[in-house]
Amino acid sequence: NLDVKELKAKSPMLKAEPVVNLSVKIVTDKVERLLATMKAPGNDLTIEGSVTSFTRPKVDLKVTSSSLDLDQLVKMPPLGKSDKAAHAAPESGVAGGKAAPANFDAMLDPLRKNSVAKATTLFASVNMKMIQFYGVKMTDFVAKLSMRDLTFVVDSLGFNLWNGTIGMKAKVALAPKTPTYTFSASVANLDLRKAVASQFAT
Repeated sequence: NLDVKELKAKSPMLKAEPVVNLSVKIVTDKVERLLATMKAPGNDLTIEGSVTSFTRPKVDLKVTSSSLDLDQLVKMPPLGKSDKAAHAAPESGVAGGKAAPANFDAMLDPLRKNSVAKATTLFASVNMKMIQFYGVKMTDFVAKLSMRDLTFVVDSLGFNLWNGTIGMKAKVALAPKTPTYTFSASVANLDLRKAVASQFAT
């Protein structure tokens, strides 16, 4: 059993000091119970979960929050100020005196060869009543995620934004030498005037 109570986090990037509580119960080859909470002004976050078997992990996670106001918690960097170094395209290797572009597909090879990663299954649910950053507020953020055989799936994801509803589904198969991706989204009743006004405000 591991219990961490009333741990306060401090950082120059934080406007407030979040209080973290953590409780973990490990029995032989599994995490029988995991419970982590974070509380700060305007913010609360709870993560519950379990892991069955460390050699063929089956991970179940549940993330919930009634309010995640990052504007109150984090000193967000200002928008619109470019940083050429930060936005430079990643490069790897040298060929003929010129930098060659990174092969991101090849970077996945260690993951494909990892027997534990290939045997891992994941099921996660997310339910957040409100998320806010840069003055943009999303409500009723709900998602169901899963992973099996190195295939990550967004089974469903939806939230309300600017009087509209946004939904999404996605699938990423990492096992093939050339990963495959599928994505679909839907938008209904979005108030474009509010979206434009929000961009001007930031």
